[in-house]
Amino acid sequence: SSFKMYSFQRGVTFPYDHILFGEGPEQSTYISFESQPLAPE
Repeated sequence: SSFKMYSFQRGVTFPYDHILFGEGPEQSTYISFESQPLAPE
């Protein structure tokens, strides 16, 4: 993968652009592409 993935509780905000994907009722997966473009695997 060329992008970094972070798993945080829903509601966490990043100081840069990110895509939010709901992964559960209490967790979300943020995929950051602040430096790398999002590329399909």
